[in-house]
Amino acid sequence: MHGKSVYVIQPYEVGATKRKSLAMIIPAKYARDNQIDKSTVFIVKANEQNGKIVFHRIKDIGLEELMPTGESFQASSQQASNIDIR
Repeated sequence: MHGKSVYVIQPYEVGATKRKSLAMIIPAKYARDNQIDKSTVFIVKANEQNGKIVFHRIKDIGLEELMPTGESFQASSQQASNIDIR
């Protein structure tokens, strides 16, 4: 990939007044170069020992194998899924 290899991304609040979620924007060029679109699914894993948060893109797993915490993957405020990726 040419150009930037590090981006600074700051979360911002979205949602209803009393139930705010945080959203982040992936820069358009990065998303295009890495084939990321609105159907891309990520696993978010926090490492509590060093404070790092890791996003893994899921390519080889079907949505039917995930256990959604919300009612739908297509909800306007997409819910996280409970997956153990040790």
